[in-house]
Amino acid sequence: MYAKQGVTKDPRVAIIEDLHTLIISKFYSAQDYLIIGIDANEDINSSSSTSILQMLSGLGLQDALEFLNGKSRPPTISGSSQTIDHILVSQNVLEHLVGAGQLVKNSTFTSDHPTLFIQLDDSILSTSTHSTSTKPRKLHTKDYAAVEAYLEELRYQFSQNNIQNRVRELLDIPHNHWHPEHTMKYNKLDEHITKLMLLAEKKCSKKKNSNYDWSPELAKAGSELS
Repeated sequence: MYAKQGVTKDPRVAIIEDLHTLIISKFYSAQDYLIIGIDANEDINSSSSTSILQMLSGLGLQDALEFLNGKSRPPTISGSSQTIDHILVSQNVLEHLVGAGQLVKNSTFTSDHPTLFIQLDDSILSTSTHSTSTKPRKLHTKDYAAVEAYLEELRYQFSQNNIQNRVRELLDIPHNHWHPEHTMKYNKLDEHITKLMLLAEKKCSKKKNSNYDWSPELAKAGSELS
């Protein structure tokens, strides 16, 4: 893309400079809540002159997972000891963080990277004059029975709808062969995945949590005794 625009500098440097300019010009006020999920291909402690994480840190963004859980994060790439995936947030987001972590690899999606997540409290919505009321989500991470049922249903739906192969098909397209029809296909797939996630959430929302570790066998035994 940069070559087509006549830019001859290092593409990584150009991306860092453009992102810095975008944040400063569009998202750098007290009213803006900035959350950036990034595969930076570098560790948070990188001192390279072309470090995208150093640039974001210089703007006051902080790794949400380290903020809540400490700096001893596990690696985020198979076969490596480096932590190169991050969720960085602006300082005004930190007070609203109630949870953050990373899931076991391939627990929700096939990848050599784990899924990262953060949880925010509802008060962040009331700070914006443009916010609208939202329906509470039916799935909660501390409802272990529902989470297990959700993941099981989601894997089933992904299998039935051939999601993994459809994603792989798009991932295998070289960037110089990517065309508008691929973008349309990507967006339709993204919408389909979202619908499957909401369907799985709806199906598992009535699972009951308890003080014992949940399993399908144990739940079945409990229903037979009740």
